[in-house]
Amino acid sequence: MVGEPGGTLYQRHLLNLSRIRTQHSDPVAEHFYTDGHSMDDFQIMGLEKVSGSDEYRKPWSNCGSQN
Repeated sequence: MVGEPGGTLYQRHLLNLSRIRTQHSDPVAEHFYTDGHSMDDFQIMGLEKVSGSDEYRKPWSNCGSQN
């Protein structure tokens, strides 16, 4: 699921949350219901692909920050 194309970020987020809650046999879901992790550890970050390129822009949360 991580990095898979298709669907919106929102749709993939809902699918991941559902799989975590139902303890689905999925690598992302298993990570969050085993090994001391919980839903509190689950976060998402969207990246915008630059048109016609393999480069990605900085996450929106970093826009405007000085690096």
